[in-house]
Amino acid sequence: MRKTARNTLGVVALAGALSLPAGAWAQEPPAPPPPPASPATGTAPPPETPAEEAVATVTDVLSKVVFRPAAWFDRLFGDERFVPPPAERGLGLVALGAAWSRVDGFRAPARIRVDYPFPILRERFSAVLSGGDEDEIDSDRDGSIRQTSRARLGFRDTAYLAGLGYVPLEGKKSRLQIRAGARLGSAPEGLVQARYRFQTFFGGRGTGSSGVRFAETVFYRTVRGPGSTTLLDVDKALGARTLVRLTLEGTHYTRERGLDWGAGLTVYQRVGAEAAASITAATEGRRGGPVSPRTVGARGSYRWPLIRNRLMIDVSAGLARAKREPGEPWILSPSAGLALELTFTEKTATTRP
Repeated sequence: MRKTARNTLGVVALAGALSLPAGAWAQEPPAPPPPPASPATGTAPPPETPAEEAVATVTDVLSKVVFRPAAWFDRLFGDERFVPPPAERGLGLVALGAAWSRVDGFRAPARIRVDYPFPILRERFSAVLSGGDEDEIDSDRDGSIRQTSRARLGFRDTAYLAGLGYVPLEGKKSRLQIRAGARLGSAPEGLVQARYRFQTFFGGRGTGSSGVRFAETVFYRTVRGPGSTTLLDVDKALGARTLVRLTLEGTHYTRERGLDWGAGLTVYQRVGAEAAASITAATEGRRGGPVSPRTVGARGSYRWPLIRNRLMIDVSAGLARAKREPGEPWILSPSAGLALELTFTEKTATTRP
């Protein structure tokens, strides 16, 4: 899975550049970079710069703090010596940003994603930690860290989920996953989700190929009751460096009036070997009124690696026509965002003697 993500970093990794408030960062983090040296030639790896050493230290600390408790819990259910040790297991993401728009004002959103499949439990159970967009948490749009794109133009409140994931049907490609845990925010509560995902490709996966991704999530919150989210992505590759995506989504809470919905068209363009850019035209509506647009606009984003694909930076800017509340007049709302995103993994050497 990480090898595929690495090979498609220029196009697919940018698929989330507009997914969080103000489009501050991407939702599909890049895979860890390959070793800098070539064993075939015996060339020694270049010495790390002070910045690279600092990033390596931070990722090592995050790996120990986050993954060691999960590995300890997994060992309660068996002997890890009978599990083939991979080079690394688990994937985490931490992002900090600053974003502003005329409608929503200034915010400094933080984001965290952790997915750790328990090896002794045959990777059917996993530890899950999510923090970010409130509606993301409800609908599980970012399950297993990898997300589908969403055409969001405004901010959402921040919420966190700590819990367990379960795959009823064995296999890494299982389309069904269940998550349960505590939803932490302004009003802590329990949350249970069942998500089904399906994807298919036409014409292979190279130049000129097309793809469809569908996700349906049913969830229950102890305070707000049941709800559901439907998400559809239609992709079209235009050459080796360009991807066009149409996104449609809708979220409904049975105890509340109205529907959260969005539709957008995004063009992703790889720039050079590692950077990528995107531009999205989108519209969305929120609960509390009739099914009518609350925001219509466009947003651009540019994303590139600062340090060996571990530390990424994303800058964005946009312009939208928006309403603060249903029935209020339209206003013109410029926006801008900046974010730093750090990915880390659990290496076996850090958790096993």
